[in-house]
Amino acid sequence: MGYLYLPKCANCDNTFELGQILKQIWLGICIICQSCGRKQSTPFYFRVLVLPLVTLLPLYFAIFLSPFTSMVTLLIMFVMMFSLSLIVPFFLKYDKDQAE
Repeated sequence: MGYLYLPKCANCDNTFELGQILKQIWLGICIICQSCGRKQSTPFYFRVLVLPLVTLLPLYFAIFLSPFTSMVTLLIMFVMMFSLSLIVPFFLKYDKDQAE
């Protein structure tokens, strides 16, 4: 299988920083490559399938599966959202077609 890597620019193969990718995921902004200056937008499948999972999975846990009090459940939900958002960027791939 191999190791997980942060996504690279589809144009010049420059590796993006984790902070840039998290801003893109949570704020919905495009990443601009520091080497070649091209914009990289999040692929459609990623916005439709993966990002709702980051928010809906902890929410599902909080509503239906949590045996804890509401404050502990809320804390667990935010920890799950944070940890999922740190894992998700390693599965993000940019296509040359989507580079602007």
